[in-house]
Amino acid sequence: MPRRRRRDYEFEIQLDVRDSECDLQGVVNNAVYQTYFEHARHRYLIAKGVDFVRVHKEGCDLVVTRAEIDYLGSLRPGDRFVVCSTAGRHSSRHFVFEQEIFRLPDDERVTRARFVGTGIIDGEPGLPEQLLALFGEVPAAAEKSFP
Repeated sequence: MPRRRRRDYEFEIQLDVRDSECDLQGVVNNAVYQTYFEHARHRYLIAKGVDFVRVHKEGCDLVVTRAEIDYLGSLRPGDRFVVCSTAGRHSSRHFVFEQEIFRLPDDERVTRARFVGTGIIDGEPGLPEQLLALFGEVPAAAEKSFP
């Protein structure tokens, strides 16, 4: 994933670390970062006019098929942070989110992640028209590199 600066992202959401998200070492547990990223992806879709619940009711369940997370630092209780997200097409049936978390106010990069997903429609991978339009065209090299 290319290194981005905060201003390069399409969407940002600010959150606070809750005490219950931290382990005995006093840092956010690694699994909690996935929930931060997931919440940001849902809020991204809402900001783009996609109702996640309505998509489900219309027969498409969005699922993550691949997750890559690089842990670069730690968040602690009381930290405020921002989750930055951008999304696009990965293949004809897959989308990709590139996301990073920056601690505030110093903008220190704490994690970076890449999530590939698809929709499940009638038991088969695919995306509804609304999401195909949102995520744009398939990159030229994507179909050759994705199984």
